[in-house]
Amino acid sequence: MKIEYFEGQYGLQVDMKPETPAEVAQLLRLTKNAKAVKPEIKLYFEGDAPSATIWLRKIQPKAQKNSISNP
Repeated sequence: MKIEYFEGQYGLQVDMKPETPAEVAQLLRLTKNAKAVKPEIKLYFEGDAPSATIWLRKIQPKAQKNSISNP
């Protein structure tokens, strides 16, 4: 998956571009099951290079929808 980002005056936009059908399915499940919960964003300074993690929460497993219908 390719990750692109853009920082502007009002925030940061992260674009995830899938490269395989499995990655398309992962993003579909995330977008169908995401809730309006504040994401967790952490920056780590471990090892040789810093890294950032963004955690986007989904709804409870029993309420998740993991398929799409053909309209």
